[in-house]
Amino acid sequence: MPVYVDFNKCDNAKECSGIAVCPTGALYYKDGIKVDNSKCTSCGLCEKECSVGALHVAKDDIELQKLKESLRTDEVKVKSLFVERYGAIPVEETSILEEDKVEGFVIGKNIMIELFNEDDIKCLFGSIPSKEIMGDFEYKKVEVKNNLFDVKEFPTLLIFENGELKGKVEGYFSRVEKDIMLKKIKEMMK
Repeated sequence: MPVYVDFNKCDNAKECSGIAVCPTGALYYKDGIKVDNSKCTSCGLCEKECSVGALHVAKDDIELQKLKESLRTDEVKVKSLFVERYGAIPVEETSILEEDKVEGFVIGKNIMIELFNEDDIKCLFGSIPSKEIMGDFEYKKVEVKNNLFDVKEFPTLLIFENGELKGKVEGYFSRVEKDIMLKKIKEMMK
């Protein structure tokens, strides 16, 4: 049965959870996510594992065509995904700050710094755009190597007001959990 990747939703990352669970190698990464339908056994594991609904297993070619047609009208486009997002890989070089430069950088600033490590990166589609979190604060991302802030769970958002650490929010929050995260930030800022 044919597997279809909806690249309107898929960020085409090597870390695809569907690839990770594919038992036959039908779904793989080579200069982007690829499908070899001749290897697919239609187990549906990739479809179940994909948190953004970008992977689909069709029963037959007719169902595949219907699926493609219905997805053409989807308003989410992959290019809209490539903005800085909490819990996702950095998109813009200008948003990256070296870990050893954090303390000097925050002096007198209102800034949110997202600490991350490569093992905890999530899909762009499911992640919260940083602009929806930061308000009037500047936003930077720091890949943690030495863990200067004694973080237990990544990603973590450090919130500095006038250079003073107001608090941190640890753990990943998806787009559907955005209100929970914003509530935690608001409580910190009181």
